[in-house]
Amino acid sequence: MIDADCDGTISAIELLAWLAANGINLTKAELDTVYPKLDPDGDGLIDEAAFTDIATMLDVLPFLMAIPVPC
Repeated sequence: MIDADCDGTISAIELLAWLAANGINLTKAELDTVYPKLDPDGDGLIDEAAFTDIATMLDVLPFLMAIPVPC
């Protein structure tokens, strides 16, 4: 689950942990390059709307929606 604390947003730490759990290990420099694109309002969190937009662009939204969310 990406939103580990169930607050409705995804922090950089949550994103890194989820990626690592799925075999994708980003460096801090890579995260610093990618994260601002995922966080367009710059508040340090990826909200549901931004995440949905990104997942739709990457054509992975149906896959992600099928994952059970325990929140």
